Amino acid sequence: MAADILGKRFNSPNDLCIDRAGRIYFTDPRYVGDETRELQHRAVYRIVNGDVFEVTHDISKPNGIAISPDGALLYVAEHDNGSDRIDFKQPLPVQGAMKVFAFPLDRDGNVSGPRKTLYDFGREKGCDGMCVDTRGNLYLTVRSPQRPGVLVIDSQGKEIAHIPTGPKNQRSDRPEEAVGLPSNVEFGRGNDAQTLYVTVDRSLYRIRVKSRGMHHPLGSNASAEPVD
Repeated sequence: MAADILGKRFNSPNDLCIDRAGRIYFTDPRYVGDETRELQHRAVYRIVNGDVFEVTHDISKPNGIAISPDGALLYVAEHDNGSDRIDFKQPLPVQGAMKVFAFPLDRDGNVSGPRKTLYDFGREKGCDGMCVDTRGNLYLTVRSPQRPGVLVIDSQGKEIAHIPTGPKNQRSDRPEEAVGLPSNVEFGRGNDAQTLYVTVDRSLYRIRVKSRGMHHPLGSNASAEPVD
């Protein structure tokens, strides 16, 4: 368990992923809460043998996170709502970037070069959670009232599929009224490796797909799932 870094409490740990070496990567944005922030940055961290290290803060508000099948890239969703709070009773804050970045990693799990923008949602709401299949395609939960759903892009950022989770063209100026907005997505394991689980509003859904989810093995004696 990790509760702080260098004696300072995390902002609000959000999403995580695990690499082949068993290292845990997690994002630490801030969307809710009244506590005074102790950390200057909203960053991405890595846990190794109980110790916490900052991976990068070259992102204003990290959210969803995943690792490529070969472990060479760390994908992070930039979901900057422009505020430390979510309060529909207040005027909408000025939205920041809504993008998906790819950070190159070295063998030790450190960022080894400049980030690459893999996908840019522009002024629409972007990705919350994400996961990866064995071919390296990314599955992104997109919270845009204009087109809510799971967006599937390849490793170059090209859209290859879209699974709608709500009606299109809802009003962006009334986010409290929007429905069908997905938050997290993940593949099952074993016999469920081709089942995609998606949280939408207050419900959990599943859908069978043709691809297999990518999961690095759990435990030192586990064998890797095949990559096809």
